[in-house]
Amino acid sequence: MEDEDLKQEKFDREYIALLTDRDRMRVRIKTRPNYRPTYVFQLECRFGDKDDWIAVIRADDFHDRPHLDVLSPDGDSRKEWIQDWGDDKRNMKEAQQLIKSRWERERQRYESELERR
Repeated sequence: MEDEDLKQEKFDREYIALLTDRDRMRVRIKTRPNYRPTYVFQLECRFGDKDDWIAVIRADDFHDRPHLDVLSPDGDSRKEWIQDWGDDKRNMKEAQQLIKSRWERERQRYESELERR
């Protein structure tokens, strides 16, 4: 699912958790009766003197499997498939924890890629 599709989706719960004044995690969770829940945990950062929030890494369960989309400044992205625990609630918790544990490293990676451009 592309970013444009995410904007069109209606989520039951959406909020932003600030990590620092320049880093945040956007959380989107959708639940529907008789369907498995879907989620997005996305690290967004500000770089340099710009006020725009830029998506750096995203964990979601679209494409029927939990995975990370590791984003790059040039528009490229790569998927990293992550453990499917066979339990939607656990998958959601693990995805959120993965973003929380990797956010500093992913911010540094993205910033380094920006400097090389």
